[in-house]
Amino acid sequence: QVLVRGMKRAKLDPDRIAGLRPIHSLRDSYGTALADKDVPLERIQELMGHHDISMTRRYIQVRPERHREAVSEVFDW
Repeated sequence: QVLVRGMKRAKLDPDRIAGLRPIHSLRDSYGTALADKDVPLERIQELMGHHDISMTRRYIQVRPERHREAVSEVFDW
């Protein structure tokens, strides 16, 4: 068993962990989709159930075109 934050958790076998990876990638997509719709980071944090906003930031992938859009808005290009 593995001790995590003072709680005991059973070890998962590698096959089961591999099966969970697609589910985990959905969280990435969910967070990124919300960010693409300009949902505030604090709201995304709440929706994803994260206690620490730094965890939420890990799930959000900012696409290059979003960077370009932000710069274009500021400089009116």
